Amino acid sequence: MTRPSDVRLLPMTAEAAATLAPRIAGIDPWHRLAIAPDRLARQFAPRDGVEIRLVTLAEAPAPDALAQNAPVGAVVIRRDWLLGPYLQHLSVLPEAQGHGAGRAALALLDHLARADGHRNAWLCVSAFNERALTFYRRHGFTAAAHLPDLVRPGDSEILMRRRLD
Repeated sequence: MTRPSDVRLLPMTAEAAATLAPRIAGIDPWHRLAIAPDRLARQFAPRDGVEIRLVTLAEAPAPDALAQNAPVGAVVIRRDWLLGPYLQHLSVLPEAQGHGAGRAALALLDHLARADGHRNAWLCVSAFNERALTFYRRHGFTAAAHLPDLVRPGDSEILMRRRLD
């Protein structure tokens, strides 16, 4: 069983981005929103003001499903957004979910906020993504705004905020 301490957040590499982007594009919410692999790969590319991390598991939960230290997800954080960092992207491949990668990403978000003297952490989640909404609410995020038709007509996004007082 993988422990949260076995999750590694490392700088994203071009090779990992190229490997992960098509797999992530094939899972919801990105599949439902028709986010193309090349768009995800561009999103994972390093640029100023953005922290980009590759999620790996140091100890694979199932040897036939994951290799040790294999890339299993991506985290993209805009460091200085609206008086705090913004979690622009968090994805974990289905076979690696439930092993602490999401918690590690939120811990990084908090760390960056506090290091920069901010009291807010932000993210946006698709309203249809109940599992993600439950996860973020469980970690103290509350809805700040409802954004209909933001990514795709007919779908809504929910801007969420966590105060770090």
